Amino acid sequence: MKALATTSAQPSPLAPNLPALGQQPGLEGFDLGVWFGLFVPAGTPPDVVKTLEAATRETLADAGLRSKLAEQGIEALGESGDDLRRFMQAEVQKYREVVKAANLTAEPASAPAK
Repeated sequence: MKALATTSAQPSPLAPNLPALGQQPGLEGFDLGVWFGLFVPAGTPPDVVKTLEAATRETLADAGLRSKLAEQGIEALGESGDDLRRFMQAEVQKYREVVKAANLTAEPASAPAK
């Protein structure tokens, strides 16, 4: 198997010589990257959310952790909950447009075979 490109907007530090689809003519901005977020239940008190955000930013600022994550191709951003919310809304809109353009429809899930 031979890799032809990454499914990201920028080349991966793990494979810098492999082109990114998001830099190819006609696919500018294409980004099908993987992301992670830290979520709390709705209604979590704001002071608890702020404490968790601060602890997460502090943890993700650790050089040793950042190095270990980078070895796996992960860039730790440590953004706020508001930033994550805006990112997720943009992702939903992006894929809403893909689904509409491809005329995709949902099918009911079938029961597992016994």
